[in-house]
Amino acid sequence: MPAKVKINKSFYEKKERLKKMPTIGKNVLYGMRKKDAGEFIKIFHDGIKNRTFGLEKLKPSTVKTKKKLGYQSPYTPLYGKGDQEKMKSYVNMLRIKKMKNGWKLFPSWGKHHKSSKKLRELLDIHETGRTFMRGKTLVRIPPRPAFRITTEKFLKKFKSEKTNKIYSKAMAEYINTGKSAFFDEMLDFYYNKYNDIIE
Repeated sequence: MPAKVKINKSFYEKKERLKKMPTIGKNVLYGMRKKDAGEFIKIFHDGIKNRTFGLEKLKPSTVKTKKKLGYQSPYTPLYGKGDQEKMKSYVNMLRIKKMKNGWKLFPSWGKHHKSSKKLRELLDIHETGRTFMRGKTLVRIPPRPAFRITTEKFLKKFKSEKTNKIYSKAMAEYINTGKSAFFDEMLDFYYNKYNDIIE
């Protein structure tokens, strides 16, 4: 006579929770990507503002001009009016946009606060540098690759994070016990951050 396998209530509960995992997991992973985009923007902003990127210093004449214009941090390359002009300054140019299956990080199409150029155009100029004529004067803008440095720092940080272990722990807790507190905490942390830089 074949042995009877007794399946308890817990088995069916776990099975039902497993069915919900694709939806729950997608929301958490979607939030994680938003957090990543926000972290990239924070590294870019803070690296410029706090002068931790080691960018080439501004010329004394440029500093003098910025002082006359009342800039808060006239010695800081790429900072300009900084947080005084929240959406029109170079340091605040990066945005994130909600897409169907994730988030897109991009430089703003908006114009700089004192230039006719779009912020994204200035990004290309400052990353690689430019030499041009202004009247009869040769002007050189040296490369100040803040975006490239941000990318390097972000990738280094991203590789060192233990996100997969945290996610696996939350998933196991939910499937085995039905408790979603860990997932809820992750969703709140990842999904509700950086709402101020979404377009």
